[in-house]
Amino acid sequence: MRRTLVAATVLMAIAAGNTVEAAPLSERQARLKAAEWVRGPMFAQDRSARGPAAVKSLDEVLGHIRESLLVVRGDTRYCGVIREPTWILLWDSAEAAAWSGGYPVMINARTGKVLDCRS
Repeated sequence: MRRTLVAATVLMAIAAGNTVEAAPLSERQARLKAAEWVRGPMFAQDRSARGPAAVKSLDEVLGHIRESLLVVRGDTRYCGVIREPTWILLWDSAEAAAWSGGYPVMINARTGKVLDCRS
């Protein structure tokens, strides 16, 4: 019985030591995700739908991202309270900001999911 408990404890320790959390999204990955999002279906149910920047090249859309900020907590007012690491990507012009409804694109840094901030 004692050997079984020791063996079980050792196996649990090994299993726990081998678990690795997903690495957070890098700034480059967040920028690519935002660019693909405004070119792609955005929040449309139809995955074949195109976004407002569909006619732009990926490089051109990336060129319109002025800043990328990794925010750990705060209040955006338009998208609510930030409770976990979130990338906020700011556009350089009114035209580019219009692609996302006039707001920056927010991406969860842990999951890579773009946050839907539509009212």
